[in-house]
Amino acid sequence: MATNITMPKLGLTMETGKIVEWKTSEGGEVKQGDILLIVETEKITYEVEAPGSGLLHIVVPQDAEVPVAELIGVIAADKAEFDKIAAAGGTPAANAPTASSQESAAPSGDISIIVIGGGPGGYPAAIRASQLGAKVTIIEKDQFGGTCLNRGCIPTKALLQSAGVYRGAKGAEMFGVKAGDVKLDFPAVMKRKNTVVKQLVGGLGGILKSHGMKIINGTGQIVSPNTVKVMESGEEIKADKIIIATGSVPSRVPIDGVDLEGVITSDEALCLEKLPESILIIGGGVIGMEFAQIMNQMDVEVTVVEMLPQILPAEDAEIATAFTGMVKKEGIEICTSTSVSRIESKGKKKLVTFGDKKRRLILCLLLSVGRHIQRDLTLARLALKWRRVL
Repeated sequence: MATNITMPKLGLTMETGKIVEWKTSEGGEVKQGDILLIVETEKITYEVEAPGSGLLHIVVPQDAEVPVAELIGVIAADKAEFDKIAAAGGTPAANAPTASSQESAAPSGDISIIVIGGGPGGYPAAIRASQLGAKVTIIEKDQFGGTCLNRGCIPTKALLQSAGVYRGAKGAEMFGVKAGDVKLDFPAVMKRKNTVVKQLVGGLGGILKSHGMKIINGTGQIVSPNTVKVMESGEEIKADKIIIATGSVPSRVPIDGVDLEGVITSDEALCLEKLPESILIIGGGVIGMEFAQIMNQMDVEVTVVEMLPQILPAEDAEIATAFTGMVKKEGIEICTSTSVSRIESKGKKKLVTFGDKKRRLILCLLLSVGRHIQRDLTLARLALKWRRVL
């Protein structure tokens, strides 16, 4: 039976793809798993594998831009079927499975896999396992997309974009553009951020469903090497393999007063209802400096305290030095080789002691000292050995 080939969806926002090259010519023989064609999107170039074996009939030639899920070719089982399809002009074979429908049939596979965690570690693993024929169950206790999509890369970039537009509008007059009295509507900024995140989370959900895996919203707890219990429902699921992809959570440090109300992490910073007049950020890594720029461009007074000799301590010293000079020119105060020793509540404000008994009264304090692995799956009973790989 013939197999239809459709333009795959290679990303959450992908709508079309360009066929850069067919690796097999018209009528050529292909084997399942061979590289069949190369597809290019706005972000990536991707090698698409043949979903079946047989003779290739090309419906859409290379260099063409094709919508997602549109028919681009057919793999005929034999010469007689190929001649029939070619004569019909590449009309999809009746009842022929497409690549995506083959993936949807994956639950009938011989190997069963449970993936705990639907973030950027878990959902690609689940998709690939499904593509390879496994019966896959993915369990996520929050929103699919994990930290990156919900509380990290995507929402911060949305805020950074809004902040940049605001800063550009304020300085538009120097370019001969009079924008009038430019004001920042912070609730509208947060609403846009939430819309961006919701759209991408919804797109990811659709991709997971298209691969035919079982999707569970709940908390997965490993009760034996081959069994996971969904805590909310009590359902126990057995599998040959379990993939742990539970991600990370914001770290905390032992500072006197760090648990006071109003000391927030990046998770809470992305849910602020109004902008503070001033903020002190403990930690000058990539997360802390991203929020420093967002807040600074939104007219918040920003101080960054970093205990190591440079901000962005994981980066090359030359890059960190250049970046430090740039953000200082933008008005961000940088204090390196400095530690916070005490946090006190003073009404609605926080009194922060840092460095050589330096004290600062601020409205908001952001704790941004990295992230650590989430280990709330009763993993101790499995006698797992932890190994850090750089």
